[in-house]
Amino acid sequence: MSLPEKLMKIQALIDRASLEGERQAAMLAKERILSKHSQEPKEFHITLHSIWQKSLLLALCKKYGLHNYRYPKQKHTTTMVMVIYHFWTRFYGLNI
Repeated sequence: MSLPEKLMKIQALIDRASLEGERQAAMLAKERILSKHSQEPKEFHITLHSIWQKSLLLALCKKYGLHNYRYPKQKHTTTMVMVIYHFWTRFYGLNI
């Protein structure tokens, strides 16, 4: 099982947990996995051509607390994001 699959399953446990203890256990498991696989964030240059892609990326950035930005004089279709690699793979995994 790949890292993005593990994180998606743990996030599903967090979202549908009925008890606070279950939610805390899932959040601790997610933190352990992320700390084990922590990497330095990299700056990704993303060019989005459709509204669907842009809204999906913005939703993921908002969900995970990532900040998207543009440098001066960049086109409105270009977005820069400081991201750890597994978030990047998750975005492209959902964008089929």
